[in-house]
Amino acid sequence: MPCKQPKSVMSEVRLGQREFAKFEKSLCPSRTSLDIYVGYYSWPIYVLGPGKRVGLWLQGCTLSCPGCMSPHLFVQRSENKMTIAALMEQLRPGLLSCEGVTISGGEPFEQPHALCAVLEQVAQFRHLDVMVYSGFTIEEIWQDSDKRETLRWIDMLMDGRFDVKATNRKIWRGSDNQRLLLLSERAQKYAEFCEAQVNGKRTMQVEMTEAGELRVYGIPERGALRKVEKKLQRRGIRLKTLAGK
Repeated sequence: MPCKQPKSVMSEVRLGQREFAKFEKSLCPSRTSLDIYVGYYSWPIYVLGPGKRVGLWLQGCTLSCPGCMSPHLFVQRSENKMTIAALMEQLRPGLLSCEGVTISGGEPFEQPHALCAVLEQVAQFRHLDVMVYSGFTIEEIWQDSDKRETLRWIDMLMDGRFDVKATNRKIWRGSDNQRLLLLSERAQKYAEFCEAQVNGKRTMQVEMTEAGELRVYGIPERGALRKVEKKLQRRGIRLKTLAGK
């Protein structure tokens, strides 16, 4: 199936990326002293984009889509604030060992300057491609000069609000109204995934952290996390939050 892309905005994004690459170093001074609100990060992640990836989840989202599986990331908490430099130091082993980076949230574009600073640093690892999830559409991002700046660093953008009433069969997204947009030239190799559907049941990753937290990564079938919660409750285990994408 052909890869559907909003041509009017996409052509401007790709032109901007090519032009920016000519004088990338002079326009991008280091911004590693900026603060960023981070929910958590993990690697390797195999369920939110192609290949072996570093997953980074940012805090803060005012869109608050009904039915979102990550309401625990809606609020920015002071104890989860760190500098870009500190974050990159933590991510470095994963960035060296993985094939790509996926950034989700929360809403990454609600920290546009910090997001851009992270992407600038990730770009130094030239073997990595970058995928970002956003509840904003690319048209909305393009109309905001602060948010627009980040697009020059992104290979793949999954855009649009989560719609709990929409179908849920396409890969890597919570609802089928969301679009996988290929912003860079190197991302064109993933065109087959733009409209691809899940073959069978969705695959999830589960991680037990050193702090004893159980995290679920990926896009679940509708109602799957609630079923897991009920099964755990029957065994006397209660979850504080449902932590997923």
